[in-house]
Amino acid sequence: MNGTRRWPRGATIGLSLIGAGVVIGVVFLALAVPSGGPLHPGGVGPAQLTPTALGQRIYTNGRDENGRVIPRSALMMFAGATCADCHGSDARGRTVNTMMGSFEAPDIRWSTLSQPMKGDNGAMEPAYDAASFGRALTQGLDTLGEALNPPMPRWQLTNVQVDALIAFLKTK
Repeated sequence: MNGTRRWPRGATIGLSLIGAGVVIGVVFLALAVPSGGPLHPGGVGPAQLTPTALGQRIYTNGRDENGRVIPRSALMMFAGATCADCHGSDARGRTVNTMMGSFEAPDIRWSTLSQPMKGDNGAMEPAYDAASFGRALTQGLDTLGEALNPPMPRWQLTNVQVDALIAFLKTK
């Protein structure tokens, strides 16, 4: 033996694969992160979102001004559901089928919510305003203070986000 040690071929291949993995990971992240940065999906920051655009983002994606998922509580199977998943992309409501049965998600266009409506017992219920709509979303209470159906998530929304949802629902 002359004192020189050869690097094992397996180690060279292993290090090469690790290096390639790191390079691929960096390239993937560079392509996956929008130009506006990780807190501004699509390159649109909070200051650039109109109330209607923010409302649309919340309704369709369940994400806030910064692109973060808005926390919500609901039955386990609906924990990641968005407004559109149950109420439909047009907000007109629909029948939602699950493994445990089905339920009716109501029409939540603002033109519907802002009008008095007939309740389950046939009596007229008051129209929603911004405050009562916010309570429905965050506390699960209707305009009479009665609990909404259990599949309805309780969202952790700010007043600005509630107003943005209203602005979006006014376009439906």
